[in-house]
Amino acid sequence: VAQRLAERTGGNPLALLEVPLVLSTAQLAGSQPIDEPLPLGPTLGRALLHRLSGLPPNARRAVLVAAASGAERLQTVVDALDALNVDRSVVDAAEHAGVLAIAGERFEFRHPLLRSAVYHGAAGPARREAHAALARVTSDEARAWHLAHATVGEDEAVAATLERAGLDARRRGGPAAAAAALERAARLSRPGEARVRRLTEAARDAHIAGRPAGALRLLDDALAGSHDALQRADIQHVRGRILTLQGQTDVAYRLLVDEAQPIRQLDPDRAATMLADACVARLLSADVRRAVVAARDACAVAARA
Repeated sequence: VAQRLAERTGGNPLALLEVPLVLSTAQLAGSQPIDEPLPLGPTLGRALLHRLSGLPPNARRAVLVAAASGAERLQTVVDALDALNVDRSVVDAAEHAGVLAIAGERFEFRHPLLRSAVYHGAAGPARREAHAALARVTSDEARAWHLAHATVGEDEAVAATLERAGLDARRRGGPAAAAAALERAARLSRPGEARVRRLTEAARDAHIAGRPAGALRLLDDALAGSHDALQRADIQHVRGRILTLQGQTDVAYRLLVDEAQPIRQLDPDRAATMLADACVARLLSADVRRAVVAARDACAVAARA
């Protein structure tokens, strides 16, 4: 976390003093992702936004679209301005004011923290307008995230789009990106089966990404919203695997055996897999006798699968 803050602030001393004050304990501990763009403290934000004071309203809108884009490709920003019916020439005003630097097809903010100041200094409706415009001119994962940022409340269509983006990130070998997308998809879902499933899948990827504490927090949320025996088994299976790899093998073994019991007849395949993982937990604690018992039990259940 310290390294990431140093990189994102460019080592700015005031930022390094203020930014940790607006981050949560979980973010500072590394168990929850830090938002992008980086949130700033009030003093630094006001100082940076002073650069925008002379810009006309549409130029400010253009700068906000650039900040919300999360990219460095100028054409994306220009296309979004077209979608907003804003003359693309306002980008020149932002460049003349020393806010943006444009080189060929790419742009960047003149100060490494200016993007954060612009984004977090804007009102919520203005940010959502920018993201909605960007969603109209982007595709795939970028579009899914812009739709999510443009949405107020719960929206199943947007949640499903973001879930697909998360699963695509998983297939590409990006568990951190997958976890972030699946968790946000869950937060956009109404209470019920879909939200529980997305929270559980987010926990799988958060664990693989090296955030076991965050994964367990997601599983707690999923369990609180679950009223289905098979979903509960999935949640507790993931929890058991995490606890095993954390070295809590006794707790993991008992959890996996107990949670497999109610679904032995309902879904013997799933129950057998849980019992096999209980066997692994016992082997890792050198309890061979109970490991063999769990393995035999798993085989007996699997024979019906």
